[in-house]
Amino acid sequence: MSVPDKIPKSTSDVHLLASLTLLPIPIGAEPPRNILDAFGSAVAVQVAEILGLPLSDPNDLERILNGAKSGKKEGGDLTIAVTRFRIKGSDPKQLAQKIRDEFRINHWIQPAKAEGLLVNFEMDSQTLCRTVSHQVNELPHLSAKEIGGGCGINSSGINPLTGKKKKVVLEFSSPNIAKKIMQHLLDVYTKINKDMEGEEKAILGQKAHDFYKLMEEGDPTAVALWERFRDYSIKQYKKDYARLHIKLDVYSGQSQVSHESMNVAFKLLKQKGIAIEDHVTLICDLNAYKLVHLEDMMNEDRNTMHSQIKTNVDKYNEIPDPLKTADEVGISGNKIQDMVGLTVMSTNGIEYFPSRETQDHTYNMRITILEIRTIFDCIILLEVNSCCYFRLGNVDLKGQDQQTALARLWLYRSCGDILANAMKLLTLDPLDRM
Repeated sequence: MSVPDKIPKSTSDVHLLASLTLLPIPIGAEPPRNILDAFGSAVAVQVAEILGLPLSDPNDLERILNGAKSGKKEGGDLTIAVTRFRIKGSDPKQLAQKIRDEFRINHWIQPAKAEGLLVNFEMDSQTLCRTVSHQVNELPHLSAKEIGGGCGINSSGINPLTGKKKKVVLEFSSPNIAKKIMQHLLDVYTKINKDMEGEEKAILGQKAHDFYKLMEEGDPTAVALWERFRDYSIKQYKKDYARLHIKLDVYSGQSQVSHESMNVAFKLLKQKGIAIEDHVTLICDLNAYKLVHLEDMMNEDRNTMHSQIKTNVDKYNEIPDPLKTADEVGISGNKIQDMVGLTVMSTNGIEYFPSRETQDHTYNMRITILEIRTIFDCIILLEVNSCCYFRLGNVDLKGQDQQTALARLWLYRSCGDILANAMKLLTLDPLDRM
């Protein structure tokens, strides 16, 4: 995506916002992608004017905007702490009241409310609904043909003001213990130690030590063999992660870890009682943690769901790829289980979790899992699902006039987009049909 010829400097440059009260767009604000930035700007502009804060530098408004945080519970949609402005010789409580008294309502913000050192602002509900609904309907489908579509993986993730992408750093712990090749190598190691005894075992141990030393010294033959196993290991990484919808930019491993870092890790493992010392070796008893292979876990979930799907022969025959569908549903359940931090959970009951994103504009949003109410991303998704399902349950299309039917059809579509986007952000893949 290229940088636009004209970078919007005010809301008049943004088609969606052109008819509303004019606002400047501060540095760092992106109303075309995040409409809430416009509401924050509406607060920042008036607060700066009322308190006489400097605005000669383009960064001044940005600093005020950064102070307009999401409101506290029952306090308001946006909140500003007056103390952050550090105005000498003034009473912060009086400043808060001054903002409340002089703040002018507009298309963006309703009357301000002062509570001690805080000033709370409520967004205009009509403007909020209209603009958010528009972005929900538009952004997920930007450049779908060119870039592949989907929330977070299309041009909606690119800053239209600069043409640059925002970066998010994710680190997935190396699941070596969960790879089949590690089990194979462990079996070979165990068999060798079992079959070799006495002098023969000592000779073999010395050979292994010598080979390891050659590897550390960079011997081409030894390193080539190590690289062969490592490349195969990474190939399996990619295969397993692909099923989880994870693609990493960098694949690395223990070979990149310094001796200093390893020593710190060894000490920590011993301090926490995770590793015990056996002669000159540190051993972690993984049986105590009931660890299983990642591939085995995913296959078991897939097979369980596949068996469940097969119980309804008519529906099973209508699904283009039943095994792929079962794989997606099973993996989704495992991810949700991991997100809420539960250690033991059956896959029973997750068969309805992935919402139907596009099936005759109907969205079966039944979720029969995770009734825990706490602050997790997946729980927020569940709450959104409940809200959409409750609203759509009372909205009929059949028998309505065309204008009403189209509006309600758009509501259905928007609810589907919202749920699909939320699922994609959680690395879940919404299914068109189940």
